Amino acid sequence: MRSRILPLVVAAAATAVLLSGCNFSFTPQIPEVEGSDVATAVEDKLEDEVGTRPDIDCGSDPVKLEVTASLTCVLTDPGSGLEYDVVVTFTSVSGSDYTFDFKVADSPNNPPEPTVDPQAPTVTGDDIAALVVTALSPSLPAPPEVNCPEPVVDIIVGNTTYCQYEDEDGSHDVEVTITEYDPVAGTYAINAAVMI
Repeated sequence: MRSRILPLVVAAAATAVLLSGCNFSFTPQIPEVEGSDVATAVEDKLEDEVGTRPDIDCGSDPVKLEVTASLTCVLTDPGSGLEYDVVVTFTSVSGSDYTFDFKVADSPNNPPEPTVDPQAPTVTGDDIAALVVTALSPSLPAPPEVNCPEPVVDIIVGNTTYCQYEDEDGSHDVEVTITEYDPVAGTYAINAAVMI
């Protein structure tokens, strides 16, 4: 009777040892992509939409590709230097291939300060352009690259100057009007209206 039980116990022990030597993992590996690759893809998409190529920074760390996962990048407008957050959301992933949606923030992280010297109430066209970018960005898919050719603008309420920006629909003129001026604080405000 003992001779029959002993081989079974030894066989069971041998099986347990064999199984314990194997490692099985049922956790799927999440694919990753470089942040710079995501940045380039967003730059490509924005350039197709608005006609100018912005500078996007998504960091240098690898990004996990998971559906509905999001990543916050920073868009720098090459014309004004204004920086906007861009939230990139992955909509589909197949291996290292992916598609995404993105949303550019309406307001820049470094908004321009509309101030002037009270003794000489003028500003440069570049300062006006930066304010126009801020004013128009909420109504456009990405911050436009604005050009205001008048080199110096007098800060007088009611004074008007003209700027332009381009997108896939062509060139657009923008009428910029000084709407407020506080000579004590040296601050002013504008209204930017796209002309039709």
